[in-house]
Amino acid sequence: MNDHSTNPSKTLHIVDNDMMCEIRDNYEFKVMLESLEAKWLTNVETNKTIFGFQSVVDGGQYKIQSINTSPVFSANNAHRVQGRESMQARQPVSGQSGNNGLIKSEQEGGDEQPEQPKQRKRKARAVPGSSVLGRGTRPMQARQPVSGQSGNNELIKSEQEGGDEQPEQPKQRKRKATAVPGSSVLGSGTRPPAKARKSEKANGTERDLLLPQTEKSNKQELTNEYKRLKETALEHHMKGRYAEAIISYKKALHLMENVLGSQHADVAEIVYNIGSAFSDQKLPKKALEQYKNAMKIQVVVLGDEKSHVIADTYAGMASAYSDLGNHAKAIEAYQKALKIFQSHDMAASVAHTFNNIGRVLQRQFKYKEAIKMHEKALEIQESELGERHEDFATTISHFGCIFHCQGKLEDALRMHNKELSIRLEKLGTFHSDVAETYNSLGNVLKDNGDLEKALKMHDIAFSIRMEKLGCDHPSTTESCNNMAVVWNDQGEHKKAIEEYGKVLARQLKALGDEDPLVADTYNNLGCAHNRQGKNEEAIVEFEMALKIQEKVLGDNHQDTAKTYFNLAGVYHDQHKNEKALEMFRKAHLIQLEVLGEAHQDVADTLNYMAFVFKDLERYSEAMVMHKQALDIQHENGRTSAVGETHEYMGRLLKAQSRDREASEKFHDALSVYQDVFEEGHVKIEDARRELSNM
Repeated sequence: MNDHSTNPSKTLHIVDNDMMCEIRDNYEFKVMLESLEAKWLTNVETNKTIFGFQSVVDGGQYKIQSINTSPVFSANNAHRVQGRESMQARQPVSGQSGNNGLIKSEQEGGDEQPEQPKQRKRKARAVPGSSVLGRGTRPMQARQPVSGQSGNNELIKSEQEGGDEQPEQPKQRKRKATAVPGSSVLGSGTRPPAKARKSEKANGTERDLLLPQTEKSNKQELTNEYKRLKETALEHHMKGRYAEAIISYKKALHLMENVLGSQHADVAEIVYNIGSAFSDQKLPKKALEQYKNAMKIQVVVLGDEKSHVIADTYAGMASAYSDLGNHAKAIEAYQKALKIFQSHDMAASVAHTFNNIGRVLQRQFKYKEAIKMHEKALEIQESELGERHEDFATTISHFGCIFHCQGKLEDALRMHNKELSIRLEKLGTFHSDVAETYNSLGNVLKDNGDLEKALKMHDIAFSIRMEKLGCDHPSTTESCNNMAVVWNDQGEHKKAIEEYGKVLARQLKALGDEDPLVADTYNNLGCAHNRQGKNEEAIVEFEMALKIQEKVLGDNHQDTAKTYFNLAGVYHDQHKNEKALEMFRKAHLIQLEVLGEAHQDVADTLNYMAFVFKDLERYSEAMVMHKQALDIQHENGRTSAVGETHEYMGRLLKAQSRDREASEKFHDALSVYQDVFEEGHVKIEDARRELSNM
């Protein structure tokens, strides 16, 4: 039974047969189209094509757009009434690891990691953060060149070290590790090989010669419409409007399937792009599903499982697996892509795939193995492209990120400065990749305690992103957030909150009050107020974020889980432990559903739940949580995190006066830290201090 109470009737005048139809919802609209044997309608006055009831604003006169030249309306169906009555209606040759002098000197000392927060110091999860790793891949559409603009920003001018500015160019199969989606994977208009094209002609073009002129004209209109929708979707996607992009992609897909059939290269391209948009929305399960669907079509259409197009789709699947925390599957998919690229002697793609494998290993905190992958990429790029190529700069950035994670901040700064020099020379000042480098420099400088320089770097990144991406792009928002984080570290909490307020005002004006980016900013405001100890204000802002996320993203989304996690932290700070457990459990359930039981976020939540149980003196339950977290960390190879959880367990045992067992756990933690860090690292000293206090 359809409930029509929420939608008023709209009257459409179908001018082809002078028929009036009243419809009240999408179901009735669909039934009406079926009854007319029509695909959609076009407004006579505005020439606008409509695809659903919600597109019909004020009714009006419409013409039938149909494959059939003689649409028939059947009056024999009880739910269809004629007249005015109601009607129910994204690379390389194999390379050796080598001994590249640029990074050789940086590899000594093991997989050093930065100091992690102590047991009771919960880090609220601000969104979007300054993550080193990118989430997804770019849509299958080459980035259009954009002329670089010199601008008048003196702050930026002072950073440029010569070199003529150049227009922003598309990169060859480059999915970079950034907070912005990576570069293009495939150019538009991907064509199947000759064999598939011949079949397509036999089944399509020759048949078209027999079609009436009206039908061929209608097909051309459909083709033009889906091309327009595809361009609109790509524009939304590049500007970070992922929900709008998916809507347009799906409309284009519907038309393409009607015109081209479901087994066509262009259909596979759109399906891939839908997966890419889902990935950028941080919906890796949905992204993986779309990538797999694209792969099925490509195998049939291309007739070659070793096509470089299929290799790109393997790379998309690998990115989704990595976001789901399934690092083994991710590396397996990247290795399949790697073999295909190597068979085609696609050096640039081989190098980029080595970099992607390195990114996955970095996520697992396997820094030595990651460095070996990036060395292979660097060797290929140095030989094939030279040391001043953009791709070479990208690989340098990966080394910078690893050194940052290891706490080797001076080495990280050296890498990012070299990266900046190349990008300024090749791309000019006003380029989104240059902004990304300034952003990385800002993050390292912040952790190095040089807050004034960090703020300067983030300000430059913000200026470029405003110029190139606009005020409502996620990367522009990221720059605002990063500046606010620095202000917080400087003790300027009021200024940080004011900046978040400005971001929120711009977003509400540009995006409305039901956009995920607006929810991210509410989350960041909540984190800022929580750091100030203004817990009630933080709760209000987290709840605002949650309201938007549950409505727009749904109950099962990792951003929703992060907001529950943040709420739990505030309640824990207020000693409302039962409420904190309730929120942590909600976050945990979503993480299990969306990310899988082996994801690092799941382990983090389990450890924080254990802290609450400890405060409630429910020690056995706390130990169960820590053990489950430890199992996940062992599986993911999170060596430093393994040491931390041993420390947590030691403190829990010490609280129960089980000193001998506690001492064993502190010894376990010290052993892990000594394997990971150089002597003198703060984690090693903390573990020794714990032992000396036993």
